[in-house]
Amino acid sequence: MATLTQTTPLSSPATVIANLGDGTFLVEQAGRGLTCRQAASCLLLPETGDQVLLATAGGAGTYLLAVLERAGSLPIQLQLGSDATISCTGSLQVQAMQKLSLEGSAFALRADEGDVTVEKLRYTGVLLQGAIGSLRLIAQACETIADRLVWLTKVSLRRVEQIDQVRAGQIDYEGTARVRIRSKYTAVTAKNLIKAKAKQVHIG
Repeated sequence: MATLTQTTPLSSPATVIANLGDGTFLVEQAGRGLTCRQAASCLLLPETGDQVLLATAGGAGTYLLAVLERAGSLPIQLQLGSDATISCTGSLQVQAMQKLSLEGSAFALRADEGDVTVEKLRYTGVLLQGAIGSLRLIAQACETIADRLVWLTKVSLRRVEQIDQVRAGQIDYEGTARVRIRSKYTAVTAKNLIKAKAKQVHIG
């Protein structure tokens, strides 16, 4: 039958002197130095000068149970020693009054439905790749600047209500079956040469 280890809290709080690494801290209590380990339930990483609560666990040594008071205005850091999962049966909300940052070597997001509302969005990366069944974009203005743009599609339909302009060094249009240009007024001008070549040329 397993025996229970009795944990006895120490009466007076201690002050963190140094972080020795690997979850071990040097603290001062009642004028004496103690070495203790951070308890698994203490998620807040202690900093130098913090007031902490200690407890003895028999032969297991002394544990740092909780941070009672911060020494200064250092950012609060929650530290988990290994892989962790935060789960709830209802809704989970993460809120920050100023800045919310996510950082890691890999990022994965999976949901059946999502809404993103951002006033200004800047993306910086090397590769952006997506597989989308349907994409719909509604914008007042859209500007694309690229060194090379490739567009491959089976059917392309573009409708412009006012002006459609192209400025290029060279323009090459090729249709395997048919090319048609039709309008109420059509003007084709060239500085040096206009050439029409075919087995038959009909004008008028």
